[in-house]
Amino acid sequence: MKKTAVALVLGTLLIASCGRATLRGVTPSAGALRAHAVDPVPMTETLSPNFNERGDAPISCIVLHHTAVAATAQSTANFFADPKSKVSAHFVVDRDGSVIRCVADDKRAWHAGKSAFNGVNDVNTFSLGIEIANVGDNVEPYPEAQVTSVVKLVAYLAKSHDIPMANVTRHRDVALPAGRKTDTSDNFDHKYVIKAAQALIDGTTLPRYTFKPAPEGYDARRQVYTVKPGDTWEGIADGVFDAESMASQIIRMNLGAKLTPGAHLRLPSTY
Repeated sequence: MKKTAVALVLGTLLIASCGRATLRGVTPSAGALRAHAVDPVPMTETLSPNFNERGDAPISCIVLHHTAVAATAQSTANFFADPKSKVSAHFVVDRDGSVIRCVADDKRAWHAGKSAFNGVNDVNTFSLGIEIANVGDNVEPYPEAQVTSVVKLVAYLAKSHDIPMANVTRHRDVALPAGRKTDTSDNFDHKYVIKAAQALIDGTTLPRYTFKPAPEGYDARRQVYTVKPGDTWEGIADGVFDAESMASQIIRMNLGAKLTPGAHLRLPSTY
């Protein structure tokens, strides 16, 4: 996928020479989030072909995901850029706080699947999807720089599209049937994100974000899935990675394995 080199500074379009698009607004930073004008978030672009038109539906919801892999946000964006993946999101936020745009806001990205929010089906049609780089095992921390960028991105999108904080939700809360998804993981403080984003919009200040570090010796690349009754390879791939196309990779990593309930399968650490 060809990357455009574009930079947006206070609404002025500049051409960059680095081969990646950079939207320069407020640089992600650690420490307390201090209230300021809700500015564009700095980001690069790796655009995905996996989208379609929204129709007449206004953007009224933001859905938070985790990527389910130990790989970088760029790896996820590259996966989205492959038409064979049949999946995408509008943004991916890396562990260092860097942000990649994959689908334009006005297009319908393919991130929520079968879903409903406030009784309305097909969440993709009226939402923006944000993928957060994390394996989603409830252990890998979400670093401060990453959460700060998520907060700023949510605040900017909410302000830009007049989305109330009550409409910032998690994939696990909209996926159908209920319980089909686990993102974002339990150790992601989405309530903090909502409060902090509202604080930025309102011009108030919230305390510094803190997180529990991973235990010594932890390796996010070593992920295991426990087979459940009725599982299929495609269902596991969709449930963990939101992409049935990952089934072949899971099968290759577990040659000869059978989907016996209780059996443990190794999971890919990258796309």
